[in-house]
Amino acid sequence: KAAGLPRGAYHFYYFCRPVEEQIAWVQETVPVDPTALPLVLDMEWNAHSKTCRERPEREKILRDMNAFLDAMENHYGKRPVIYSSVDFHRDRLVDALHEEQFWLRSVAAHPNRVYTKREDWYFWQYTAEGKVDGIQGEVDRNVFFGAKSQFRDWLNGKLKR
Repeated sequence: KAAGLPRGAYHFYYFCRPVEEQIAWVQETVPVDPTALPLVLDMEWNAHSKTCRERPEREKILRDMNAFLDAMENHYGKRPVIYSSVDFHRDRLVDALHEEQFWLRSVAAHPNRVYTKREDWYFWQYTAEGKVDGIQGEVDRNVFFGAKSQFRDWLNGKLKR
């Protein structure tokens, strides 16, 4: 914040905890800051988890996601952005949540070629092997779908697609 960079919080959804617990945890942990980016809700399968192998049905996921998104918007005043991977989107989100803002991971091809029936993404993670001066190791690299002026409008809540 002191450097003038947009910043915000990110929540990786855990399918082995009730949505109500996750809502409470985020609200207790992340302060309300009107200048922060909207919260990001990461919805993807975690094949590496040693503690949670659950893959709930689509209806439960959509119901819980809507409860989470509504609670975060009510608490923080901004609707979260949904981050998703190709497999999770294919398995649970195709033809769903078209009014939401999506941040899509697609390192093999452009999102419009990989995510069927979703051309309305806002952010694209195009690599997990990026380099950034001053940071050791690889980092995720992402782009916003739009010009700098559109990103400024998005930051101010004025850009909706």
